[in-house]
Amino acid sequence: MTTDTTFDGENIDELRSNDTPTGTKRSPRRRDVLEGVAVGAGVLGLSLGTTPTGARTNGAAAAATQASCEYLGPETDPDTGMPRYGDWTHSKIGAGGQVENAFTTPANPCTVYATTDVGGTWRSDDRGETWYIFHRGDGTRGLSVHPADEDIVVHAKSDGVWRTEDGGDSWSHVLETSFKPNGTYRWAGETIARKPDDDDVLMTAPHNDTVYRSTDGGRTWSATDTPSNVHGTDVKWDPTNPDTAYLCARPDGDDTTGGFWKSTDGGESWTRLHYGPEGPIEFHPDPETDALYGFYEHGPYVKRSTDGGESWSAFDDGLPDAQFKVSGVNDGEIYALTGKASDVAYDIFTLPAGGSSWSRHSKITGDDLDTSGWFWEDFGPYNAQGIAFNREDPDEWYIAGTYALYKTEDGGQTARYSSHGLEEMVPFDVKSDPRNDRLYAGFADSGFVRLRDHGKQWDVHNEVSFHAVTHHDYADTNPDYLVCTTALYSGGSRSGTIFISEDAGETWRQSELNGLEHVVPDDAPSWAPTQLQAPAGVSIDPTDSEHVVVAIGDDVAYRSRDGGESWSKIGGPDPAIGPSHFARNFWVGRNQLALSGDGSMVTATNYVEGESPHYFDPETETWNEIDELADTAGVAWHVTADPNTEGRFLLTVALPFSSTEDWSGALWESTDGGKSWSKIYDRPCAAATFDPNDPDRVAAFPAREVPIVSTDGGDTWTKLDSALPAARQEGNHKTLAFSGSNLVVGVGGISILWIDLDGTGDGEETIQVGEYEARDPDGDGLYDDVDGDGQTTHADVDAFYEHLESDGVQQNAERFDFDDNGRVGFSDVLDLLRRI
Repeated sequence: MTTDTTFDGENIDELRSNDTPTGTKRSPRRRDVLEGVAVGAGVLGLSLGTTPTGARTNGAAAAATQASCEYLGPETDPDTGMPRYGDWTHSKIGAGGQVENAFTTPANPCTVYATTDVGGTWRSDDRGETWYIFHRGDGTRGLSVHPADEDIVVHAKSDGVWRTEDGGDSWSHVLETSFKPNGTYRWAGETIARKPDDDDVLMTAPHNDTVYRSTDGGRTWSATDTPSNVHGTDVKWDPTNPDTAYLCARPDGDDTTGGFWKSTDGGESWTRLHYGPEGPIEFHPDPETDALYGFYEHGPYVKRSTDGGESWSAFDDGLPDAQFKVSGVNDGEIYALTGKASDVAYDIFTLPAGGSSWSRHSKITGDDLDTSGWFWEDFGPYNAQGIAFNREDPDEWYIAGTYALYKTEDGGQTARYSSHGLEEMVPFDVKSDPRNDRLYAGFADSGFVRLRDHGKQWDVHNEVSFHAVTHHDYADTNPDYLVCTTALYSGGSRSGTIFISEDAGETWRQSELNGLEHVVPDDAPSWAPTQLQAPAGVSIDPTDSEHVVVAIGDDVAYRSRDGGESWSKIGGPDPAIGPSHFARNFWVGRNQLALSGDGSMVTATNYVEGESPHYFDPETETWNEIDELADTAGVAWHVTADPNTEGRFLLTVALPFSSTEDWSGALWESTDGGKSWSKIYDRPCAAATFDPNDPDRVAAFPAREVPIVSTDGGDTWTKLDSALPAARQEGNHKTLAFSGSNLVVGVGGISILWIDLDGTGDGEETIQVGEYEARDPDGDGLYDDVDGDGQTTHADVDAFYEHLESDGVQQNAERFDFDDNGRVGFSDVLDLLRRI
């Protein structure tokens, strides 16, 4: 299916799924950056990393020197140098997700692109020194830069292929299909390839679909004759015979098919040469001969074909017995990289074009590596997955991998961390210390990070658990005493358990876990140790740091009276909440249990039908169903307690992120320990928080919208700047906390950002019009953005006409009196249409 719906504000469905935060500039014009999420470890990658050579046609010089490269992205924070998206600024923590590949272009040696599995596409204008979000924050599976214009980009997203020809000012969704940027084979090969002798011809290999081909530079696409359920892992053209192309495919769920395919007519028709694992998972053509070099998941890891892919034989003379994770062509030689061995960041081998054996080019070890500037400085490179070479300077390389991107400027003898601004991380939880400028954050893949300067930059990093710190809390009486939970994710004794810090996160020790059952879940991987089923939430009594409660997924709630060392079930040996009450899936990033200073507690719930949130009555020591929310559409998602007001809770309700149903839910408040509730915001929300220094100030993060803030306890709300990247993505993976005058938010895939509430004026008041929140985008007092999507389009006329008689419109007539006749009626609908 081919579409051409240019992002110009006219297509409201596209607008809602690809909100455009302003604040990014492309010299000499301003440009918009489209919005921006789970992060995992990959093991193999194969990519050319560069685009075919071609002459520039956009009037710029054919070459640029290092000194002439200029950062052209969003304005940056003067203290940290981090990009700012509207009123939102990225916190300086550092790369932490999976950088799948890097891409250069002969059009401009200053320009480099990077693709990530959940954070989308990033761009650098200064040879990888500084990065900023280029397009939506959800993952990118492949990319091609035009060889004659660095601003023309085609890339593969989860919902298909997108194209820009003006450096990201506007985007077209040119092919509706599916890719798996965070799937099993996200580390393998490339999914978009441009023909060596014709820049307008491209092909792409999606997930569970056929191969598509474009002959107009990616503007339109047509299906080829491959099966409709191919899952492509690598697709490339033969540089010695440009009408020949090859495709690697692997089964990856959904009844997808695999194999190795060949086309000899420019990608129009295909023949399968091998089935399943018999062919390579990715490959690279020799730049001068008809040989193909295949890379395999199992040994022999490197094979060669000299008959066009019909047969393969081991080709590993000169190579160690290791899986090679990335390859590319540079200055007439084929490069293959592997890592990470115990003390080796990159082990690099080369093969001359048409050569008969490999030789070691270099080995980059810790002594050759500069990781300064990164919060995880002692970790270093991990799992190289992609490489790009600068055509102007063959000694300048960009090496992508799990957790960061590195740059070498001496042909692979040394390398340095080069990921400033590339904040691709998945935050699970963020909380502030009310005494000072500190915040505490837990991340997938990156452990625990303490931030300073009210969220501007990192201060302390502690791995705690190699992969994921899911929840943490502290007590007002002793804010240095922290308890955190880790996810059942990577195995090992530090996975799926509880840790304690007594020095504000500087050091951690594992809880003794006395009284907690150690049970391996039925669906745990074979390598999982005996451990907790998985903590689903933790809360500390704000008046007593010795009183800690924890929710265990697929189990019940437990209480500790000694700071988290020994535990007992809350509500007796057979509590009213059953084993299915709490969700064990840590990727949802939500807290499911909150404790108030008076001993009352409230739970959020699993997705299981019939599970309702409960409150705990400390006088009767019993759990009780919250009747008011028992039949509420959606899931009781996240719960938090007011540290200053006993018995006060916020509970968010939203559908699971994987749901295909219409979104529903709300934000609820209780002031009596969870016994009764009032709805204070009538939209599905993913997270909510209290200001620990101001009980009247609360904030919430709606499921598909930007955060909102109230200064009167939830009676009225102000919507914050819509430029926040990824705010409107599908899913509930969001968190937030107040710190001083800042609101600090975590968004899955793009890490932590902050906004100064004192520096944004009074914010933007909204008016509820049916299911919409109408806005006044230009501040003239008229709410012509009726559907609240940040644009005024024909969709606003439709929404206004549909809700013309609603209370939201009629009770705010002066805000919708577009024809200025003193009342609201059909003439205002016509006047709004004329305005557009």
